[in-house]
Amino acid sequence: MHPKISFIMNIDKEENLARCSIRGIKGLNIYKVLSELDDCFVNYGGHELAGGFGADLSKISVKELARRINNVVLSHLEGNPLKKKVEIDAILSPEDLTDDLIENLSILEP
Repeated sequence: MHPKISFIMNIDKEENLARCSIRGIKGLNIYKVLSELDDCFVNYGGHELAGGFGADLSKISVKELARRINNVVLSHLEGNPLKKKVEIDAILSPEDLTDDLIENLSILEP
């Protein structure tokens, strides 16, 4: 099972337009995926890890759009064993764990 890619779509029924925002994963270039599907969109853009598009629903249905997107994404992931990664920013020793450090880290809480 692959990590999840998020597609959030809003459908404007008055304009018959779908607008979508995408958040990707490392190992899958969202912009390249969108570039392969440019005939589906009225506009699109993004970069490796995120993107978005607008699609005219009088020219392509949401079902067909989803089918085409899934096919391109799967073709990009085929043979690409995505692995979970842990990125380490710093290595601390027990002496580094001071009250001041803990207090400073608490500032970063949501």
